Amino acid sequence: MDKVIITGHDGIFAVRLRKLMEEPKTTQQELASNVGVTRQAISQYMDGSVQPNIEKFYKIVDYFKVSADYLLGKTNVKTLDTDIQAISDKTGLSEEAIGNIKVTANTPERKDILNQFLKSAQFNKLILDIEYAGKDYILAQEEKNTMENAAVQILPNAVVDGYEIKLWIANKTASELISYVIRCYTSKK
Repeated sequence: MDKVIITGHDGIFAVRLRKLMEEPKTTQQELASNVGVTRQAISQYMDGSVQPNIEKFYKIVDYFKVSADYLLGKTNVKTLDTDIQAISDKTGLSEEAIGNIKVTANTPERKDILNQFLKSAQFNKLILDIEYAGKDYILAQEEKNTMENAAVQILPNAVVDGYEIKLWIANKTASELISYVIRCYTSKK
């Protein structure tokens, strides 16, 4: 992880506490009552002028059901599940992505399909194709914005074609990947 600011308004604890307070719309008074401090103390934690002691910090972690490492900026993963923390830290995948994988791979058949999908060389090619199409799309949008500012309404074919070609390639790769996974999956039946 990058260097973390510890204290002050932009300190990691204050920033993340403010974010946690917004998600379920927790009031300062609600959190204060659960932590055993005044509403003013919570306000000071949120503005970064004061840091909680270890007991109050623990109660905040427990209240929001997040890891202490998340509130301290040692990880971007909120969950208390150490397996998900380790997977996220190792792969860079978000908690949501890992959760989707877990839900998707909840049967042996689905695990097999997901394994075939991820280990295929076409999978990597698809990711690259999507990345390249995305870059061309951004370029096309920038070109369009430039031309709109110049009162010209026609997007050059070369810009559109670059994006359209890469999008077509990504679709073709996805189709090939899906066909490959289906063949692998059905050949085992």
